[in-house]
Amino acid sequence: MWIESHTDLREHPKVLRLCGRLSKPLPEIIGHLHLLWWWTAVYRLSGELTGLTDSEIASYSRWQGDAKVFVTALIKERWLDRKGGKTYIHDWSCYCGKLIKARLDRAGQKQELLRPKRELLRPEKGSTNKTQQTKQTAPTIPTIPTIPNKPIFLELRESLLKLGFTSRSVAGILSYDGAVVEKAIALSEGKRNRPGFITDALKKGWVK
Repeated sequence: MWIESHTDLREHPKVLRLCGRLSKPLPEIIGHLHLLWWWTAVYRLSGELTGLTDSEIASYSRWQGDAKVFVTALIKERWLDRKGGKTYIHDWSCYCGKLIKARLDRAGQKQELLRPKRELLRPEKGSTNKTQQTKQTAPTIPTIPTIPNKPIFLELRESLLKLGFTSRSVAGILSYDGAVVEKAIALSEGKRNRPGFITDALKKGWVK
């Protein structure tokens, strides 16, 4: 996972003003901004942080001081936009537009890959013989588990480790279908014990 990082940040007036508001040195402020952007790129790709408390935003940015002071400073210097009850990373699409497009394209490719499997499950037009239709359309059940696409597998593994899973527990989680695991991760957003919630969601069939 990556985002663009511009060298002019070190002399950008907004960064320098933020240093003044928070009474912190330039390297530390640039670090807090990047930590927030990295978290957003993984968990809120749209750039919208609506629903997060000031404490959560400060925590994901690794800010150790007063959370409200930190978030207020980000809003005043236009690093965050808060309008109509919604909170966004300012100009997120400009900085992460390529990343967002790549992720959406990959999601579209996954749908295309699944389409042939769906076609197998559809009955042939004009077929009235149920026995014949079942024979023609029933997919072969593999006896060996399907190995997930390696990049997606590694990305899921990295996401689970960041959420607090151990390497051993990650192996168990990844025995489930990758798309189901992604749904469980998305459903767990905002939960306190996300690893426990994800595990329950998979074991109890909350996501399919």
